[in-house]
Amino acid sequence: MSSHQPSFTEWFAAIGDEEKAAAVMQNIIGKLKVAETAVREAVARQLQTEFYKEYLAGYFEATVLDTSEAFFIDYNRLLGQMVASANFSLPSVSVGQDVIMRGATAFPGKVVGRVCLVDVEKNAKVDFHDGDILVCANTDVRYLPYMRRAGAIVTDRGSILSHAAIVARELKKPCIVNTREATSVLKTGEMVEVDAVRGIIKKPE
Repeated sequence: MSSHQPSFTEWFAAIGDEEKAAAVMQNIIGKLKVAETAVREAVARQLQTEFYKEYLAGYFEATVLDTSEAFFIDYNRLLGQMVASANFSLPSVSVGQDVIMRGATAFPGKVVGRVCLVDVEKNAKVDFHDGDILVCANTDVRYLPYMRRAGAIVTDRGSILSHAAIVARELKKPCIVNTREATSVLKTGEMVEVDAVRGIIKKPE
């Protein structure tokens, strides 16, 4: 075994195969099911967590040890929703003239607002208004003041386990991550609709 254990997201990115990734996710989620009530209660007490339709719910991230086994730590509350909806991949979206780009939904919701690009490395002061769409390459703790005021959050990079995704779920802010091009395509001041239900950013109607 190598000294570096790839993260869950690194491993999935390396697969490059949506069908295989979906199959692996189904297998992983299957390992979280506990049908026996007494066992669920004991596990819930021990882990101080909860179950959703017989599946362990919480913040989960996997550290992959090889191509068939994964071990979990408590990171991602989205798993319970994924089990409930059986939606293990991004929804199919037809990119029409009104759709600017798409990404991965970290927290669902729809918001129309003014774009504000923020780069804390370059911008000492940003003209950020309450309800603006925060657009950035990625987030860390320095972006929290903007994230709290934002109407929605859009990032170039990240996954459903990234800082932006986790904070967005806690704040209940619509969030789309991994657009790859938001900061190069969107401009401060323009109006967009963030449809984090379908994982798209489009021109407002």
